[in-house]
Amino acid sequence: MQFSIQKLPKLKVEIKIEVPAEEFGDFYQKAVLDLGKDLEMPGFRKGKVPKEIVEKTISQEKILSETAEIAVKESYIKAISQLIKSDRIEPLGQPEIEILPPTTLKNDNKGETELKQEKTSFVDGGQFQSGGGLTFKAVVQVLPEINLPDYKEIASKVKRKKPEVSDKDTQDALKWLQKSRAKFTLKNTPAQKGDWVEIEYNLQSIENSSRWIKDAFVLGEGHFVPGFEENLIGMKAGEEKEFQLSVKGQPIRDGFPEKLREAIPEVPQIKVKLKSIQKMELPELNDEFARNLGQFENLTALTQSVQAGLKLEKENQETQRVRQEILEKIAQKTEMEIPEILIEEQKKKFLENLKKEVSQNLQISFEDYLKKIRKSETEIFESFQEPAKTQIKNSLILREIQKRENILVGKEELNEEVNKILKSFSSPEEAQKKFDPEQLKSYTKEVIRQEKTFQLLEQF
Repeated sequence: MQFSIQKLPKLKVEIKIEVPAEEFGDFYQKAVLDLGKDLEMPGFRKGKVPKEIVEKTISQEKILSETAEIAVKESYIKAISQLIKSDRIEPLGQPEIEILPPTTLKNDNKGETELKQEKTSFVDGGQFQSGGGLTFKAVVQVLPEINLPDYKEIASKVKRKKPEVSDKDTQDALKWLQKSRAKFTLKNTPAQKGDWVEIEYNLQSIENSSRWIKDAFVLGEGHFVPGFEENLIGMKAGEEKEFQLSVKGQPIRDGFPEKLREAIPEVPQIKVKLKSIQKMELPELNDEFARNLGQFENLTALTQSVQAGLKLEKENQETQRVRQEILEKIAQKTEMEIPEILIEEQKKKFLENLKKEVSQNLQISFEDYLKKIRKSETEIFESFQEPAKTQIKNSLILREIQKRENILVGKEELNEEVNKILKSFSSPEEAQKKFDPEQLKSYTKEVIRQEKTFQLLEQF
């Protein structure tokens, strides 16, 4: 087998492959064997019909067509493997295959490749050399060549900030612990600030349906947009209330995805059912409270532990900020053409994530969501173009750094991390329902490589 490669626009390459008569003959024998496996004839067991009879029974057109299919597949894989091994290209997706009039690849005295045309026979739409050879071309998209800036210097200039834990941070965390150990008592009196309430609410102006969203929270702590909780004060369990509220782009509640805000009008019509009201009795924050948590001698020890945990959390947040800044600054100085196939795949992922968020947070169909924001699915899909390009560019940059710095993941460390994940499930069966073993390994391997890459960048 011989092949030549030519670069095309838009990160595509054309690989012309010539399968000589001798190799084509081997593929022919494979085709006869494969076709014979399904052949049933009187006097022979299925798949045991002699080759000579198979050739007489099945048309030459069909055998040659099967031969060409095998030859193309195996020859393409062989050529691609050689190109990958020599670091010449890294293909993406499936190739576009076209059978060509056969040519012979020869080198002239100047060392350049010459394509010499041969006589052609045509079988079943394909074109084959009269001597039994095959010539075809494969067009495939490839990863770009990436010219990175001095990423070591860039990383060295990004400085960490010292995380500080304020008294308010500490007190808020201790209050959260108090609430987690609170006693709840049902009450029949109207709801007031500090009560634990369970509600169902319906954003009628979004969905115009009977669907209700459940929630539970401490009334008056600002879980919802300003004005929402104030409307619940004075209501009794079992009562319903309908009101309008000025939102103006604010999230309707904590954790509401920013990308869904445009689905909510500035003054939505809200309907609320108050399902239950419970009085919260908080334990006193003292040494006894600390000891009841199981591992602290007194309140001072608990407070110190809380502060250490908050400091670690802030350090992790600072690590993420530093890593993001390093990557952004490297990306700003990196020019590359981004493969369209990867951009399209990422846009599809973004769209699927949006559909899940709409279902979980608005509890409406995606069609209703599109009607509300007055956009088509195509418009939404295309709006992900730039975010997708950024995501892919960052991934390719990290991949190139891993390549240059020879960042690898050992078998033992991979298995160790995978086992940690599997142990978090109650049983192997539960884990198997959630993860495909090979996909879990692949995902975990990439997470480890990325962590190693950022750790390296942070050292410069």
